[in-house]
Amino acid sequence: MFGGLLRKRRSTAWEYAVDGVLWRLLPAAEGFLLGEDRDLEQKTVSFFCLDDTTGSFRWKGLAFPEKWWISMEVLHRNVLILHEYAAPDMPDHKKLYAVDVSTGAALWSNDEAKFLFAHGEHIYAARETFEERIFTEIRLVDGVAVREIGAPELHELQRSLGREPAGRVVFPSIVRPGESVDPGLSEALSALRKNDAEETLTEYIETGSSIVAAWCSASPPAAPERSFRQRIGVYDRTRRRVEFEDEMNAKLSMPIPDMFFCKGSFAYYIKEKRTLCAVHLK
Repeated sequence: MFGGLLRKRRSTAWEYAVDGVLWRLLPAAEGFLLGEDRDLEQKTVSFFCLDDTTGSFRWKGLAFPEKWWISMEVLHRNVLILHEYAAPDMPDHKKLYAVDVSTGAALWSNDEAKFLFAHGEHIYAARETFEERIFTEIRLVDGVAVREIGAPELHELQRSLGREPAGRVVFPSIVRPGESVDPGLSEALSALRKNDAEETLTEYIETGSSIVAAWCSASPPAAPERSFRQRIGVYDRTRRRVEFEDEMNAKLSMPIPDMFFCKGSFAYYIKEKRTLCAVHLK
């Protein structure tokens, strides 16, 4: 084991394992987490919604007639928008579904719309014709097309998105090998990484008195094949000690970023591609 694992002063608050692969996770500011559970062999996907404090599910097993080529687009004001694809193996999106996150009930669908963005009580979508691209304002709650909207007004609405209130979800910053950081952060990262001789890209979040960081440890140069072990840890700046550490992935072919985030008083990470773990930071 590369450097060993520290004794956990804290343990995970809860864990939630999917049946297949936890393909994508969508955190929300409203108190829940949405995810995709994909069966790679059967080529099926279902969706679930968890309470972000307790890990209990509000609903799970939500599936659609399209079994595989469908994914989460955006969560806006308690409504989850999902999309299909214009064609298999192609990135272009087409066809929308809206789901009430509180219940998991379908609200509406639209076979022609391509999602652009959400703003206020509406979403804005495009529809292609042979002659032009038509932009439409669609009511979020029931899918009614309120009006067609011109490109100048659409772009002005889109520019105003940054002024909407931000959620409580915090994603990590990156420290690259050899990059200089402030002494407090350097102390925390050194304590977490301890015996890892090879320096690799490290991600971290500073929240309250805690620093949450994830990093990869490389296999020895003499190993038959190059691999990385990914770990996550929590450092308490007040006590100046590591409070928690766990292994996220035992064997990766390359370092993978963006595998954790913080929300409220919790840190969340995905373990071995199928288990969502939550650590209470207070």
